[in-house]
Amino acid sequence: NLVERGEFSRFDLHICMFESLNIAIDQMLTHDSPIVQVLGILDARTGKRRLAKLQKSELGSLATFFLDYRIEAEKNNAEGP
Repeated sequence: NLVERGEFSRFDLHICMFESLNIAIDQMLTHDSPIVQVLGILDARTGKRRLAKLQKSELGSLATFFLDYRIEAEKNNAEGP
């Protein structure tokens, strides 16, 4: 029930982080765990084109938030100072 509401324990975070080390980016982005999805979105190996292709309807609310954040950060980074 807590995971459905978006509440995770430190143990959940550790398990997801270790699991993400052993799977490909594509698997991370389509994973059942929102934490693994977020780690995939924030991973430097996930490029701008791959971010643009992601369907928000297939992601959880947490992953959608970080996808928007990353896309905005990429725009600001491209514009420069």
